[in-house]
Amino acid sequence: MIELTPLEFGICLGLTAATFAFAAYWYMRFFRVLHLDRKARRAAGEAREVKDFATEVMDLGVAGNTSQAINEFGRKVLEALHKRAPGAQLWWIARHQGAGDPMVSRRGGAGVSSANLAPALFEDATRDEGIFDLTNGAADKNSFLRHLGSTGLRRVRVVLWGRPDATNGVLAVGGAGLEALESSAPFVEIVKSHATALASIVDELSRLSKTREKLEGGLSSTIEDLTSTHMRLIEKTRKIKALEDVAGAISTRGGQAQPALSAIVSIIARFLEADLVAVLLLDESTGELVVHPGSYGLEGNDMFYRVPLTEDRSSSVRVLKTGKPYVSGDAQNDPAILAANTRLLGISSLMVVPLTVEGRSLGIIRVGKRGKNAFGAEDLQGLQVIAEEAAVIVETAMLNRRLAQAAEQLIALNRMKDDFVSTVSHEFKTPLTTILGFITVVLEGEAGEVSEQAGRFLGIARTAARRLTGLVSDLLDLSKLEGGIRMDLQTVELDKLLAVSVETYSHQFSDGDKTLAVDIPVNLPKVVGDERWVGLAVDNLLSNALKFTKPGGRVRLSAQDKGEFIMVSVADNGIGIPPEERERVFEKFYRASNRGEVQSPGTGLGLAIVKEVISKHGGKVWLETEVPGETRFCFVLKRAPEQ
Repeated sequence: MIELTPLEFGICLGLTAATFAFAAYWYMRFFRVLHLDRKARRAAGEAREVKDFATEVMDLGVAGNTSQAINEFGRKVLEALHKRAPGAQLWWIARHQGAGDPMVSRRGGAGVSSANLAPALFEDATRDEGIFDLTNGAADKNSFLRHLGSTGLRRVRVVLWGRPDATNGVLAVGGAGLEALESSAPFVEIVKSHATALASIVDELSRLSKTREKLEGGLSSTIEDLTSTHMRLIEKTRKIKALEDVAGAISTRGGQAQPALSAIVSIIARFLEADLVAVLLLDESTGELVVHPGSYGLEGNDMFYRVPLTEDRSSSVRVLKTGKPYVSGDAQNDPAILAANTRLLGISSLMVVPLTVEGRSLGIIRVGKRGKNAFGAEDLQGLQVIAEEAAVIVETAMLNRRLAQAAEQLIALNRMKDDFVSTVSHEFKTPLTTILGFITVVLEGEAGEVSEQAGRFLGIARTAARRLTGLVSDLLDLSKLEGGIRMDLQTVELDKLLAVSVETYSHQFSDGDKTLAVDIPVNLPKVVGDERWVGLAVDNLLSNALKFTKPGGRVRLSAQDKGEFIMVSVADNGIGIPPEERERVFEKFYRASNRGEVQSPGTGLGLAIVKEVISKHGGKVWLETEVPGETRFCFVLKRAPEQ
């Protein structure tokens, strides 16, 4: 026996303990890995089972588009489910597509069975879905759950399947505990998804089948209707051709009423094989119906035939007043017709239709044939359609005549206005010049000493006189421009012209505590224009910017070479123009609604003059407001050709 020292014994004891701990650690690790491996294999097996079930369900399919096919699919689904959950009780309930109660198929428990389900039970079955405990009162208010409870079930899972807008059926899985319900959950979800898709397909196939039957059933009657319609279309082809001829006559003759009406009369005569087609138009000045010169079948004095509106025995007058057509099969013996003219012309069959536009009667069309009862209802309908087009032509001619008269009156009034403005402006200018001269003489003391109060009053009077002089000058300039004055187009050195305007207004900017910035490039190309009028346009833009810019504000005059054109712009950071009023800035006498912010005097003619001047130069003027807080007026003039 080997005796160990205490140290050696301790070392041995420590090694033994370490070896035991090492072995215990790896023993525990081995069993843990083994447990996880078994768990992973079980999960993989369950996944394969779910996959195999999904494949099996998808392979089942539906043979047909009836409730019977859905029920057959349900029985196969229950069989597949029962293999995976043999201890569960399964129900498949499908709504009947037509008349009849829903069908229920059952698997498990009492075996396999099929039967009809009462509608009330089906309605309760489709009320809710989920897992229900039938032992704690869940079935008290649900007849379907009570029915399942009567079979001895304690717990049941209810799943609804079908279209979103309507439940097509129910799948129920029952068992004594939760284990069977939980194990069947993934299979149930697969069935629900596939059954919902199949239900939509079956419903759509059913709808298409019914539609096809309806189409096939109505095909025979449709063919008969088409045959009848074809015959009627053949009969109406001649009338449609007549309407096309009317449309062609209107389009080719434009707004010429008399040629168009004459052409329509000829078309009516050919269309109805008529012996008489007369158009009578209302003469409001005499209160008579007057024959149109293009009427057909009238000769000699008959072309001057007139019917007074007071002649109530006339069928033409009655149709005009009532707006209702009149047809007679024997006009020569009809007491409702003045038979003198019909007998003279030998007319027996007569149609009279009104020419109306928006309820207003403009005249009538009379169509006659020598034979009796020659016109039918379709002839009258065709004539009425043509009469509607003819009425539009007559109305257009009347409107054109009135517009022409109004235009002539407007031109005359405008000429009188221009003459009046020009005359009054000239008459104003001379005395205003005299008044300003004398006021200036008095204010300068050349007529004697002027008191302070008198000087203040005379200063106000001079300001008012200058404003009036400016108004007169603007009116004279605008009158000349609108009167067709010709521009004396020459080569203009635009940079020098702009410099003169800057010098003219520089002191006004200084007095108003406003800044005038100038951006004119060196060697600015020359333009083609009338120096006097172009200078006036620039002055008006500078004056406009000066008036609507507050003290401390800035105005910028710039020019740019745009190749074929030279652009001049005047921009300011003044009060701006309201967005809704920007389209009106170039109108005569227009003044912005916000002008009260600067108390700016003016007539509203400056920009109108600018537009007229630039237009007569073949240029363009416009307003830009792209830069926030800035109002910019621009115009372009043609560049002068180089020598």
